[in-house]
Amino acid sequence: MSFTMDYKSTWESNPMQILEVAIDDLIIMPELSGRSGDFKRDDKKVKELAESIKLRGQIEPAICGINTDEALGPLGAPVLYMGFGRAEACKQAGVGLLSMYSADPVSSVLVTSMHENTKRENLSPVQIAENIKRLRAAGYKDSAIASEMGWSKSQVSIYGRLLLTEADDVTPLYSKYALTQIHEEKIPARAAYQLADLGSSAKIDKAIHKALEKAKATGKKVKSADVIDDVREELEGDGEGGTAKKNGKKVTKARSMKQLLEHMESYNVAGVPEPVRKTVQLFLGFAAGTKNEKDLEKVLMKL
Repeated sequence: MSFTMDYKSTWESNPMQILEVAIDDLIIMPELSGRSGDFKRDDKKVKELAESIKLRGQIEPAICGINTDEALGPLGAPVLYMGFGRAEACKQAGVGLLSMYSADPVSSVLVTSMHENTKRENLSPVQIAENIKRLRAAGYKDSAIASEMGWSKSQVSIYGRLLLTEADDVTPLYSKYALTQIHEEKIPARAAYQLADLGSSAKIDKAIHKALEKAKATGKKVKSADVIDDVREELEGDGEGGTAKKNGKKVTKARSMKQLLEHMESYNVAGVPEPVRKTVQLFLGFAAGTKNEKDLEKVLMKL
């Protein structure tokens, strides 16, 4: 395949220059955009950007690398790393894509791409979950993902849980209906995380429908606390904790140590330092018998 220019030699001779890359020359890997699968970019926003580019040109360049893997496409072709919305808009506008150069290999770009999209364009919880799944498949541990993204490990757990499968088969725990509501942020990510405790897609769908109907009736957004309370009430009949009534009033039922540990893992409130979370988790672990006295003594000596 011939390109409109020799991108490899041109960029290597001057890595700082911005080139106009022909859209047809580009190798586009949807997984690098953070928006592959069923939950893609807003077409309306792309159209608005295309109109802006027609009027004023492309203000901010994209970033491309050079392909060195025949499995991806022609060798020497520009691979789009960042700027997928701009590429779609330029295609609609009928112009080339202004791009800067990155010498990084494709294998190292996913984390960087995910970081940019998450910080600047606010990926939905489902899109973040899809990226976490890819990073885990690439060998990244949750602690490494958290470090790269500037998150706590509990945030990775919350998002990562959205693509779980059923315990006894390979069907998704969250249905397409559930993921759509979460993607559109009609159901908060923290509430969505807690819904997994219900254990089946049918129960999760029912809980989401109930929450949305209630929100529609009150004219307010769904609150995480309300969904979590509903989940606990549903689990009450299964002996998993929740709420019960005593003298006509709701009272909190006792939780198992396992439930306390799981709740602590999901706990992430802005302003609470990570050392505090770790200390509380250690105490709970000691009470559950998963941590020993030496572990606890080390922490207590630092307090």
